[in-house]
Amino acid sequence: MVFIQEGDLRHPSQKIIPEPVPKNTQPTYVDYHVQLPPRSLREFSFWVARHLDHAQFIAPAHWVKSHHQAAQRLVQRYEQHLGGTKI
Repeated sequence: MVFIQEGDLRHPSQKIIPEPVPKNTQPTYVDYHVQLPPRSLREFSFWVARHLDHAQFIAPAHWVKSHHQAAQRLVQRYEQHLGGTKI
């Protein structure tokens, strides 16, 4: 999360909103808003996926759905693996 917080405009349209916390306390999350053209979904999705369960799409709805479907495929892959003899 520090990587996100310390970035001075990693993208020209970004907006970073840290969790409201008492002074001298580290936030546990940040809201990262960035406006991207539709063609950027795949590349940005790869960036979010690198953070796996520590990141979440909340808008727009088609990005949320796409990321959710990818997460479901990942769960299915692991469930198949765990159901076999390899652990």
